[in-house]
Amino acid sequence: MRGNQYTGGGAASSAGVLLYGGCGDPLVTGVSVIGNTLTNNDVGADLSNADPSCANPPSTKTADVVADNRISDSAVTNTSGASTTPLCGYQAGVSDFGNHDVITANHISGTGYLNHPNCTVAQPYVTYRIDTTGSLDPLVVFNF
Repeated sequence: MRGNQYTGGGAASSAGVLLYGGCGDPLVTGVSVIGNTLTNNDVGADLSNADPSCANPPSTKTADVVADNRISDSAVTNTSGASTTPLCGYQAGVSDFGNHDVITANHISGTGYLNHPNCTVAQPYVTYRIDTTGSLDPLVVFNF
């Protein structure tokens, strides 16, 4: 998957691979994303499962796996912020909002996925190599 980038108003992002469940719909569980090349996407692999309120990760284990992928983004392109009030564009090699997901043996590179967790007017974006800030009990090992 290549070049999925959000260009609309407000703060949002596009993913190369999106696993989306919950919020009253069935969870996406036990899915493996393995051996892909994901290039220049706002989010390389986005594991997005939520509880019925859509505000928290689910209490049920989702056990999704992202492994052995080549994930890169050569630039920060999602700068959804305005000139005076940043709206915080978001980019991540892997974003996990699930329960007991596994992220392992991925090669994540590029300026678009440097760890930059603070949004300012001068730099209206947040970037991560791997973002597990909203997940429960993730296993993140052997990524480089």
